[in-house]
This record gives sequence, structure tokens and C-alpha cells, in this order.
Amino acid sequence: MKFEIVGQTLYRYFSQNRFFRVLLPLDAVILLAAAVLHLVSFFIDLGSFIQQILTFGFILGAILSFSKSNYLMLTAGFGLLALRNVFLFFYILLGYREFPWSVMLSLAVYGLLTLQSYKKSLKLNLG
Repeated sequence: MKFEIVGQTLYRYFSQNRFFRVLLPLDAVILLAAAVLHLVSFFIDLGSFIQQILTFGFILGAILSFSKSNYLMLTAGFGLLALRNVFLFFYILLGYREFPWSVMLSLAVYGLLTLQSYKKSLKLNLG
């Protein structure tokens, strides 16, 4: 499938680059640390600068995990961000009595990414 070819090409590129070669073994750590801190930032304000660093770290970890075909970690990372959006959805809905369409869209996107990466990890592990 062409989807795996993109990941393999990214992995070859990252393996040749000095900077990314160091980060490749840390893909799951970067991804999950950024996702957990995003979840924590819902309850504790970490500041906008830290939020931006966490977003960049999550994207970097997701790309590194995708290049290594580590779909189970992608499932966990996307699932944590979907959980954060569930909390945010109910916080806005119950606290401000508004329907947060943007949070609903984010929840749908992260939920679908979680589901698809989970299906992909099952497919790779079973056959």
C-alpha cells in the first residue's frame, strides 16, 4: 500500500539525518509526553509558549512514530488528545452553555485518527 511507502521513505530520510537519527528511538517518549502534557494543560495553565512547544513536540513525535510504523503509540497519542477534547467539550457546554463546534470538530478528527491508527496496528499485528 502507498501509505506504508511514505512511512518507509520518511524513516530512510530520518535515518540519514544526524538530528533525526538521535530522535528516532525517542519517538514514543516525545509523542506521549507531549500528549500527556496537553491533557494536563487542560487542568493547569502552562502558558501559550509551552502549549506551542507541546504542539510542535506532538507533531514531531507523531511523524517519527509514523515513520517507524509505531501505530500503537499513535493510537495512544491521538486518544489522549481526543480525551482532552472531550473534557474541553463538556467544560464549554456545561460552563458557558454554548455548543463548541470547533472542539467537536477537533474531537471528531482526533477520534477518527485514533480509530484508524488502532485498526492499522491490529492489521500489522495480526497479519
